[in-house]
Amino acid sequence: MFMFGGSVYPIKARNSNRVPTYRWQVGGPAIVPVLEKVIPWLTIKRAHAELLIAFWAECGLKHGGHKEKFMSDANYARRMEYVDQIRSMQMKGPQGAPGTIQ
Repeated sequence: MFMFGGSVYPIKARNSNRVPTYRWQVGGPAIVPVLEKVIPWLTIKRAHAELLIAFWAECGLKHGGHKEKFMSDANYARRMEYVDQIRSMQMKGPQGAPGTIQ
């Protein structure tokens, strides 16, 4: 877990009988090495992982993160295309299925 960086957060238990639980999060361009390591075992989320890897390869942080200050309109539009693709992928499948938004 720590070989990829990220942060670990405790999850508050709903009752006192639960074992402590933690959440590990890594984001931004640091997610690419994680995805490259786990992609051989992904089935349901493989397309998501491939899309995120492509996003960081194409868009990255070359022009900053704020449209008005650092990014061209074309770069911003391309990023939004990736966002739309990911959102549409998450809506597939029956309600309650893995990978769907509730």
